[in-house]
Amino acid sequence: MTLTKDTEKDEKLKALKESWESSQPGRAVKARDVRELYLRSCLDSGKIIAIPPTFPPGSDAILDPFMGAFASWLDAQRSQRVTERSARLASRVGFITRVDAARAARVKLWQKDLALREAYRQKRLREMEDIRREAEEARIKAEFAAKAVEGGGLTNTMEGAEGRAKTRTAKKGK
Repeated sequence: MTLTKDTEKDEKLKALKESWESSQPGRAVKARDVRELYLRSCLDSGKIIAIPPTFPPGSDAILDPFMGAFASWLDAQRSQRVTERSARLASRVGFITRVDAARAARVKLWQKDLALREAYRQKRLREMEDIRREAEEARIKAEFAAKAVEGGGLTNTMEGAEGRAKTRTAKKGK
């Protein structure tokens, strides 16, 4: 597969121009003269046109009066474009800076929120551990009281219950 430029339109246009020239000899020269006259009238009236002149090669002598005005207009357009581009760039940089600052502020808030949530979670875990410890102590005391009521070795039972409670608490602390 190969890609080639389709020259059919160009060939048709060239053939059309040649047919005009063959039917009316000197048509291209007359068209060039009319264009030159128009450009001079624009230059004389102070208008500077935006379309650069298109003359065949070798007609530089005709263009000399127009090239200075056109070149100055072109320089003005270029400098205006540069100024506008610089302004747009500065605007974009300002926008990006604001977006980055907002993003940084959002990250700080998120980190602060995360730290507060973690502190709250740790506090709740300590509270739950204290509640579990108190419940375990209450269960051991109740167990001790139940054994004391059933009879016998109050001293031995109490020491055994307290020892078991200390052992359980120590195991949970590990």
